[in-house]
Amino acid sequence: MQEGFPNACDFNPGIDDTEVNKIFKFIPDSADRITVIADDLIGWFDGGANIIGYDNCSSTYNASTSNHRDLRPNYCPTQTYRMTLDKEPEDEDVVLWSGTRYIDRVYVMQYTTVENTPPYFNLSRYHKTIPDHSDIDFSIMDFYFNDTDYADWFVLVKPEHDADPYFYYDTFAKSVHVKDRLPHIIGTQNYVHEFIVWADDSCYNRVTGTVTITSFNGNDLVFPFQPPTFPDLPKRISISESKIGALYTFSVNDPSYGPDNIICQYERAIPNSESHKFYIAGKTIYLYNNATLDKDLNPEYEIVISCNDGTDTTVTFLKIEITKEITDSEAPPDFVLIETGVIFAATFIAVVINVGAVYIMMMNSLVITP
Repeated sequence: MQEGFPNACDFNPGIDDTEVNKIFKFIPDSADRITVIADDLIGWFDGGANIIGYDNCSSTYNASTSNHRDLRPNYCPTQTYRMTLDKEPEDEDVVLWSGTRYIDRVYVMQYTTVENTPPYFNLSRYHKTIPDHSDIDFSIMDFYFNDTDYADWFVLVKPEHDADPYFYYDTFAKSVHVKDRLPHIIGTQNYVHEFIVWADDSCYNRVTGTVTITSFNGNDLVFPFQPPTFPDLPKRISISESKIGALYTFSVNDPSYGPDNIICQYERAIPNSESHKFYIAGKTIYLYNNATLDKDLNPEYEIVISCNDGTDTTVTFLKIEITKEITDSEAPPDFVLIETGVIFAATFIAVVINVGAVYIMMMNSLVITP
């Protein structure tokens, strides 16, 4: 951090005879230190009192030339100015400079600077992984530089390559964003990008930061390499044992840009001994023509399906519960209404339960006619 002297009147109200030819040293606090760069003007405010020593000089003293010999050194400054303020300045005031140049005085001032500390790049992560179908302007990560110098600042922060086709740096938010559609190559799971940003501090020290951004063929970070997806596939369906041909049609999505061409195939059935009964055509599960379903033999099947988008394969399961269809021969026996009356002093009534079935309810007995 470079040091400079603050307003001299803060520590010396004036110079008296006893202070002539003496050196006064002032070290500003850390909070008062400033950054000094080329072409800065260093000055002081004295409220009208002369608090900085000076000597008169003559600007007519010129260096010797082939036609003129003058060995007196010319100490007269060429960049010393004076201006009058309308009011006493305060901290952080900004004053438009309109001073007149002093050419006949040499002021005695010495200032010392310390070496500026270069900024540094220190992030918790230098690698980021995102889906290859991330939206444009998607915020990938924070990206910033650090500087331990008080009052130092970054005069320029920009990407190494302004024409990076996929990413850009937001200097206000200090973050990296998706600039355009990311590359999606069928058969390639990952695409690795290198993003570089450099920054100059106020003393023109430059620091460079590099992060690696990997775009992948996937739809989430937990299972990054498992497209395609099955958006509406239930865990279980019910099918009558009399069903033949097409049993169920499902849908498949590919979250990657494209979308990719997805091919699905039937892997097997559980129990494995029943695998020969099923097949998949397109996105539909079929039962072979010579195959039948029987709830009594196998009340449930589990179908294993795999779908591939050219890069990754997703495997899923569908349980099929077999339901039994009631036929006329399996209907319950007919019940015949008998004459209303009293049997063994037990009162009974006729109750219609189902069409074609009449039940005779008695106090503790049911009369059934086969």
